[in-house]
Amino acid sequence: MKLTFSVSGSQLRCVEDRTPLGRRHLLPYDPARIADLSAELLSVLERANRARTISEANLGNLKLAGEELARQLIPKELQARLRGTMGILTLAIDEELAPVPWELLYDGEQFLCRRFDLGRLLVTDWRPEATVWRPAELRQPLRMLVICSDTRGDLERLEWECNGLLSTMDAHPEKLSVRLLRAQDLESVRRALKSYDLVHFAGHADYDPADPGGAGWHLGDGKLMAEEIATMGMARPMPVLVFSNACQTGLEGPWDAQRRGRVLGLAGSFLLSGSRFYVGTQWELLDGIGAQVATHFYDALVRGANVGAALRAARLRVIEDSGEDALGWAGYVLYGDPTHVLLPAVGSSERPEVRTAATGRLGVRATLPWKRRLSSGDVADRLAAEGGEEPSGVGLPPWLLAGVMVLMLLLAAALGAWLISLLR
Repeated sequence: MKLTFSVSGSQLRCVEDRTPLGRRHLLPYDPARIADLSAELLSVLERANRARTISEANLGNLKLAGEELARQLIPKELQARLRGTMGILTLAIDEELAPVPWELLYDGEQFLCRRFDLGRLLVTDWRPEATVWRPAELRQPLRMLVICSDTRGDLERLEWECNGLLSTMDAHPEKLSVRLLRAQDLESVRRALKSYDLVHFAGHADYDPADPGGAGWHLGDGKLMAEEIATMGMARPMPVLVFSNACQTGLEGPWDAQRRGRVLGLAGSFLLSGSRFYVGTQWELLDGIGAQVATHFYDALVRGANVGAALRAARLRVIEDSGEDALGWAGYVLYGDPTHVLLPAVGSSERPEVRTAATGRLGVRATLPWKRRLSSGDVADRLAAEGGEEPSGVGLPPWLLAGVMVLMLLLAAALGAWLISLLR
């Protein structure tokens, strides 16, 4: 399912993509009310973060604010349909609506990010700064860079996160080639960034609503800022996916006219510079929780899940392992097409262990069954299963057989002409 949200004056327009005809809904738009509810949701998470848990009261407040925000943004008729649906949900949102925590909208039964393989697409008239793009279909093994940067010395589990990712990915050498970068200087990161298909950053980052372009990754000798990242998509393409496992790296302010020409946060900067997918956080992360989310995300990804399903699987695994009061599941945002499969499973023996929607399951297979070529071994196995025998000999290729027939016809014609000349 795909929903497109845009703002026109005092109205919010929601278009439901229902091929071949879309359905348009109009709602009154109260930007102040939506901003207050969005801030309330994030403040609940901040309080829970300070207490290092989501209490029953905090969880109740999260649901109440999420439900009220859903009433402001989702048409009533559509709310009922969402409650009876699961699978993939793509939200194409107007730039003004970027700060809304869509993932935490509550339909009365569940949060959207836990019901759907959810991804955001930003609708804007900004032009990407990128001049080159990596192809959507990449040749395996993909190159992956893990950047660890503990500039304050307070991330006790950072080393565990990075080593855990390496162990998880090293089990799939045919799919991923992983390098760990512990160097914390800006120049090393700048040089390495564009040489990889996937980049995972673990460390500290910041976001200041008054200066979104100054958001960035904290490194040993400075900060790699959003303003610089947005201009890096020249000559060589940027990574296809960036996972920024740090505090507030998914926050975006409205991309309004007063801020035109400025990059608003890390998510916007990577998208403008040419990255196709960005995963970041909306609030402060506890040390260790982010590592769990990242490990489960990549584990699902290498098993053939689409990007949206991989992130939802990570949320659900954190809840399963640590309970609903664990904080990791609520804070993440995916920008990009959630249906895309970055690492298709090879063959039918390797299936994703997470539940995906129909398009996700289809994307897992390297080729559709009726288009897959059979090797001689496949033919023998199939005949043995059917109780038949493998044919002896090897048949001629069709082009060679056609050539032989043409040659025989030409020889017959020449022989006929010779016989006729003798009779004369």
